[in-house]
Amino acid sequence: MQEENAIAVEIYSQEIQKTIDSRPNSLNDLLSEDTLQCLMFLDELSCERMIVNLRKYAGSKKLSLKSFDNIIKAAKRKKNQAEKKAEKAKPRICPQVPQAKPIDIDGIPLKGLMEPGDWVIDKDGRIIKITMGENIMACPHPVIITDRLKNIDNSEEKLALAFYRDKHWSSINVNRSTVASRTSIVSIADAGIQVNSENSKDLVTYLYELETDNVNVIPCRKSIGRLGWIDKHDFFPYCKDYTFDGDDEYKDIVNAMEPIGSYEKWKTEVNKYRNSNPLVRTFLDVSFSAPLLKILNKLCYCVHLWGHTGTAKTVATYVAMSVWGNPEQLTKSFSGTAVGMEKTAAFYNSIPLALDERETAKAGSNFDEIIYKLTEGQSKLRGTRGGGLQRMSHWKLPILTNGEAPLIADNSKSGARNRTIELNCTSPLFKDPRLAASVAKENYGYAGRKWISFIQGEKPSALKALFEALYSKLSEDKNYEEKQIASLSMIVLADYLSSISIFGLNNTKAEKEALELGKTVLSQMITREETDQTNNAWDFIVSWITTNKYHFEDGTLEPWGVIEKNDIHSDVYIFGNMFNEALKSAGFTSPRGIAQGLRDKGLLIPPERGNKLQMQKWLCGKNVRCYHFIV
Repeated sequence: MQEENAIAVEIYSQEIQKTIDSRPNSLNDLLSEDTLQCLMFLDELSCERMIVNLRKYAGSKKLSLKSFDNIIKAAKRKKNQAEKKAEKAKPRICPQVPQAKPIDIDGIPLKGLMEPGDWVIDKDGRIIKITMGENIMACPHPVIITDRLKNIDNSEEKLALAFYRDKHWSSINVNRSTVASRTSIVSIADAGIQVNSENSKDLVTYLYELETDNVNVIPCRKSIGRLGWIDKHDFFPYCKDYTFDGDDEYKDIVNAMEPIGSYEKWKTEVNKYRNSNPLVRTFLDVSFSAPLLKILNKLCYCVHLWGHTGTAKTVATYVAMSVWGNPEQLTKSFSGTAVGMEKTAAFYNSIPLALDERETAKAGSNFDEIIYKLTEGQSKLRGTRGGGLQRMSHWKLPILTNGEAPLIADNSKSGARNRTIELNCTSPLFKDPRLAASVAKENYGYAGRKWISFIQGEKPSALKALFEALYSKLSEDKNYEEKQIASLSMIVLADYLSSISIFGLNNTKAEKEALELGKTVLSQMITREETDQTNNAWDFIVSWITTNKYHFEDGTLEPWGVIEKNDIHSDVYIFGNMFNEALKSAGFTSPRGIAQGLRDKGLLIPPERGNKLQMQKWLCGKNVRCYHFIV
């Protein structure tokens, strides 16, 4: 073949040389059609050499070199067009693509996957696409799809990716939108997958084709991003029909609910603690009550254990949370943000939310607001950056808190008081707090599974009947608010049922002990009168008047009002602005609401006409608006 090409070059070159030797006097003769054809048949190097000779001759004859160059360019252009046309006319020959075969890698999490389309995973694990030109590598290590995850709460889909690196398989759940975009897929590099802006487009294509070609192999599983009840029967993570697809920060919590240690040791020791101290028992019962709230459709509530340092309040919290899993991981701090607490409550959903150490809360924290938000049972309505509204989260759970001081203040609103039961511990809760802490931290997670299994076997109607019976008995004392009695009834119900199902008591003994515990807790609860914010405000006002009596005397330089005494009582007239300022400075946010409450109780005397709260009176030489109180 090489000899034939050499002969052809020699022949064409000789023909062109003959043209030069004929000494032509014009470009038409020098670059005739035959000469140009001979030139274009030569290989590139030989062609250029002959063009140099022809151009040298044209210059010696003083022919237009510009025209010479234009003719040569035109000839080359014509040659290129002819070659392209011929190339298109050729039958297309596809590259040799290996026949699709199973993806067979040691330890692969999902067997039966086939290599998609023109993609192969070579012996080194590289994902490569066979093409006409240079082969494309989408990733230098294996990546497969093991599951499609369909969330039962929001119907959103995720993909479970498995990848092989460092001699082992790892997995990550990602949103579909993440692996559908060449820009967003780069984010999975944080998990250890080797993807960057260069190969991201090819990895997106590979994963799309892998899923498409293996639609009957890749399973679609039900997934969930939280703990708790599913349709009031299944309970995650105890039900294995569901896969967790929530935020990575909560994976450790799910894993922390795996049982550890000895169930028998836990039962033996915890039973001693609950029989030795009613406050520890109450905290444990609050923990057990969590999954009952949804079954009975009852409100969230808060129980706060407070007392001086050294009473082992945190240990009591750990014992309560060991029902469900690792208490250290399940117990959260008061130092978190309100949004963070909401998010955690939404994730816990049906197990108790424990907040340790009230004193770790940020300075100026509004505990009333925290109580309201958490016991409301749903997240705040918020907008998204791109417009629209965030999906609201919901939960049904009790909140366990502890600290050195009460959670409820003198100026707390009635709603916060109604939703909180405070327990004051004045002595150590355990004989050996260290031992109790080690028992809780080394043996956990069994009782929760046993408890849920027991509840699943009970008829909701029977549980509701038990609750109503306990509520009726506990509400005989009319000195307490209905919401607080409802919360106490949940605690007593949980005590009764857990005594039977977890600690092996018979029904009679379990009922007796549960009602005794109810009476003990009831003795520490705030009464209906104490719950009323108006009463608390009135106590403050009386104290405020007594402390600042000189501001109500004749001739004072800074008068706040006037006190007119008589044989039966005193009529106190307080300037409206001073009354409002005093209440607000004490933390009462609605002075007008307080005034209305005092009017309803007959402590504030309104004007005779109209529906106003303040009256006009001549005080300190001026006609002013003021509140008239009977003290």
